[in-house]
Amino acid sequence: MHYLLLTAILCLGTILRFWQLDRKPLWVDEIITALFGLGKGFKNLPLEQILAVDRIPDIFILNPQTQCSEIVSYLAMQSTHPPLFFCALHEWLLGIDSWDVSLAWKLRSFPAILGVFAIAAIYLLNRLAFSPQAGLIGAAMMAVSPFAVYLSQEARHYTLPILLLIFALCCLILIQKQLQKKKYSPLLWLLWGSINCLGIYVHYFYIFAIIAQFITLFLVLYRTPKVGIIRLFWPFILAIAPFLFYLPWLPILLEHFNSPKTSWLPAPNFLLPILQTLGGWSAMFIALPVEKQPLWLQIVSVTFTVIFMVWAIAYFLRGFRKLYASPNTRESTITLSCFTLCVLLEFAAIIYILGKDISIAPRYHFIYYPGFCALIAASFSRDRQFPLSSPRSAIIFLLVGAIGSLCVIFNFAFQKPYYPLKVAQQFNQSSDPVMVMMAYENTLEIATGLSYALTFADIHDRPAYFTFLNKTDFGGFEYVWRSLSQFPLSPASLWAIVPGYVEASYPREIALKNSKCTIDIKEHYRIGGFPYQLYHCDRAGGV
Repeated sequence: MHYLLLTAILCLGTILRFWQLDRKPLWVDEIITALFGLGKGFKNLPLEQILAVDRIPDIFILNPQTQCSEIVSYLAMQSTHPPLFFCALHEWLLGIDSWDVSLAWKLRSFPAILGVFAIAAIYLLNRLAFSPQAGLIGAAMMAVSPFAVYLSQEARHYTLPILLLIFALCCLILIQKQLQKKKYSPLLWLLWGSINCLGIYVHYFYIFAIIAQFITLFLVLYRTPKVGIIRLFWPFILAIAPFLFYLPWLPILLEHFNSPKTSWLPAPNFLLPILQTLGGWSAMFIALPVEKQPLWLQIVSVTFTVIFMVWAIAYFLRGFRKLYASPNTRESTITLSCFTLCVLLEFAAIIYILGKDISIAPRYHFIYYPGFCALIAASFSRDRQFPLSSPRSAIIFLLVGAIGSLCVIFNFAFQKPYYPLKVAQQFNQSSDPVMVMMAYENTLEIATGLSYALTFADIHDRPAYFTFLNKTDFGGFEYVWRSLSQFPLSPASLWAIVPGYVEASYPREIALKNSKCTIDIKEHYRIGGFPYQLYHCDRAGGV
């Protein structure tokens, strides 16, 4: 019965992660993933020219000749990410290139598969740390977690470090249990260090998890009497040795940390990071429609979320006290609690000491999510009022999570930033033929424009064109408008996306080669830092 339940949980988690996997368009970060994963990077993009929108998907054709070493080179020069995920994604795309599925499905299926593996891994972690029942509850919580489903349906490198971190925590728990018995397994320490080294080749934030794990290990050593520190010299060396393989990437890591591309995080606004962090915690278990919803629905969703979280916290605290009180689970509880608390303190230091509010992006909570999920699941498994085998409380908790996951799947929660579908739909409603101009000065703005262009290509039903114009290397904004005047195109409508512009900066008229375009002051919009403005054109000739 136990393994039958585990199989059912894995099936449910798989369904939630693959259901409507390509329903939402690729947003800017996923476009960046696509360019590197397809083996192209930002080289040879068709910039400074007019493109028919029908040709945009040709940019996203897999290059099977690209080697991992080339992807590493692209990432080192054009991005701020380590290479392991992108090389692995490239191999995945090579394997499924012949499948008749969409680009979004191909890109997102790899993180989704890793998300399913993470469900099985959290079962293993809680079984090792606490009990088989805690393993089942942990797997069930992660299977229906809106946060976990959201990350699994993102074509980004989040589920892979989550999976590696769970395996690393399994090793840490086994090390803790061995130390209690005065036993040492050098191979276990080597495995632990190797997994952690792989982690920072996947995502730089994994460094926070490594620091937290070592702090936790020293706490375990402090709490374990007569452990024989001298005898642990070689195990420590084995745990640290794999990091020698990171030395070739270390200069690039330092260069990436100093890159202007990492300066987008705002300064903290007093208590706002705390509220955002609490919101991130709640989204791990409940996610109801709030974003871009009617006010009455927002009020209902927030009220229900607060009531649910108060109820869940009460159950958690009751179970946590029992976990800590029991000699069989106390040390594992302290180990996972210390790890999670250390990462949270690191986040607080980054926010309030370094002045970088990383709480603004809920996805960054992925780095301590496994410890958080494992502890909550274990605390519920210790509560007699929350056995997995009957009870309404368990059914309610998991049902609420499943409803939240459905909200994610059907785009009522964790909506894609910069709303590429909404913007593309506005483009598609303009008079035809329509032309879209994206002014850019960096790769982030190029990727944003590509997300709009690719979505537009999927839905457009009229003649449409797209162009990318560099607003810095060739004389600023004046170059943009001057370049438009040279293009042999006479659209009926022109959309101008000019990052850095305010509404009043847009010229009242734009001269094209064969027509003149006049601003429509009622059709100005801004999403994030991307303003876009509609112009109506008098056509003097054909397109």
